[in-house]
Amino acid sequence: MGDKDELFHFIQLLRYLAAVMVILFHLGISPSGYKGVDLCFIISGFVLYYRYQILSTVSNRNSYVVKPCAKIYLLYSGHSWRFCICCVRHR
Repeated sequence: MGDKDELFHFIQLLRYLAAVMVILFHLGISPSGYKGVDLCFIISGFVLYYRYQILSTVSNRNSYVVKPCAKIYLLYSGHSWRFCICCVRHR
């Protein structure tokens, strides 16, 4: 297994730990479980930093930005049309 695989397995372990901490906080078992949210933000920051290092070329940056934007646009445009159709039908 490569270093990258081990790193991402460790990140998955940290995500699991953070989720368990938050669950224990909500169940009233751990008074400091709210720190799991902070851990999630730290993990997110690391993943974003790691991902942006990969985006050194313009083509990588464009695909990284365009693909998620296209998915979001398609999702919301479909729901917007359904909402408009429902509003017109109920008049």
